[in-house]
Amino acid sequence: MSVDVKGYEKYIVSHIEAVQQMGDYFGISPKQMQVHDLSKWSDAEFLPYANQFFGDESTKNQVEFDQAWLHHIHNNPHHWPYWILGERPLEMPEHFAMEMICDWIGMGNTRTGDMTDWLISSSGTILLHQETASFVEVTLRNKCNNWVNMDKFTGFKVK
Repeated sequence: MSVDVKGYEKYIVSHIEAVQQMGDYFGISPKQMQVHDLSKWSDAEFLPYANQFFGDESTKNQVEFDQAWLHHIHNNPHHWPYWILGERPLEMPEHFAMEMICDWIGMGNTRTGDMTDWLISSSGTILLHQETASFVEVTLRNKCNNWVNMDKFTGFKVK
């Protein structure tokens, strides 16, 4: 059993810093950005995430990770699943939709340097309210060309 806890700590810090930089770039309230993903340090999330992403096969526990992910999305309104009521997406306030975009860019910068492949492969599973989907797509197309190539983007799942 081997988990690179220090590596995961560095990842969290790097990710949060990248997202906060994007928040500054887009003019999101510093107060809002100061609390971005702080729940990743909680007992409910830290070890399950570290085991899943910075451990070996013997440390991964899908049930614990699923519970940590559920805790994360229910405590961070910049995640689209936070805004799902039953099977119906609610409209996200624009400041949280912008933070979600910053999170996606920050994740891309921290992992691969680009979020395009992730967005193309994930967009069909991202369920958004029509207004939120329009806002996010327009923002990605008009303000995020440095971080995502929208040429192959086919849209979000909307209800």
